[in-house]
Amino acid sequence: MNAHWFSRIIAGILLAASANVFASQSVTDPVTQFYAKRSGVSLRAVVYRPEGWKPRDQRPAVVIF
Repeated sequence: MNAHWFSRIIAGILLAASANVFASQSVTDPVTQFYAKRSGVSLRAVVYRPEGWKPRDQRPAVVIF
């Protein structure tokens, strides 16, 4: 098994473990925010914040396009 496959396996295990931990946290209602305009189309992001979130919090995030 080469290093490329080994790193993929480790990444998959870590992703599954973190998903299990973070799935137990509750979130507030999503907020839709405008972030850019391209070719006349307004682009928006739907933001889910964990309960107890404060503007000064520094937490990891996942961005899915």
